[in-house]
Amino acid sequence: MANFHIDIYKWLYGHFKTDPELAREVNNFLTVTGVMEARAYPVSAKYHANLTGISMGLYTRAKNMSILNENARLEVESLIQMEKVLRKKLGLKE
Repeated sequence: MANFHIDIYKWLYGHFKTDPELAREVNNFLTVTGVMEARAYPVSAKYHANLTGISMGLYTRAKNMSILNENARLEVESLIQMEKVLRKKLGLKE
């Protein structure tokens, strides 16, 4: 979902024709991580934003904050580490 790593989606859109092999790898990353992202969404998106420098509360109108359990938090934290690796590979800023 673009609430997590819009820059990676942007890279894919701009490079899928010129670098199809790497674009497939990025697409696979987005597909697999999209499943995790949806599990506790939208609370997980707000937690991700907090960990990446955008301060906000975790309250949402759609879901209770309790869906962001310890496992969901660890998944988001792991996602951030995976994003860093992929951004480096793509030449994007962290």
